[in-house]
Amino acid sequence: MERVNPANFLWSQRCFFQWWALFIAGGLVVLVAILRTLWIEREVNIEAYFFPNFLWSLRVVTSFLVGYQVLATIAKRLSDLRSRADKLKWTDVEFNLLP
Repeated sequence: MERVNPANFLWSQRCFFQWWALFIAGGLVVLVAILRTLWIEREVNIEAYFFPNFLWSLRVVTSFLVGYQVLATIAKRLSDLRSRADKLKWTDVEFNLLP
């Protein structure tokens, strides 16, 4: 019977929660940028402030989405490396990537 390393289980759970945390953080950033744009629209002169503030919000959302994509790619690569490492047969070696 194969011995289960608790570090592997914790890593898989941790990776799952990291994916959801990235997804929720990206959604919150988009939501805050949209609400900020709508709040500025309501309180100030639209002709003078809406377009520059909209562009600022669009730039912020774009930069956060690019950052989110980079982090998601890194997390995916780490997950792929981990799944490849899990396929190896470890006998006496403790394989632990957790800090």
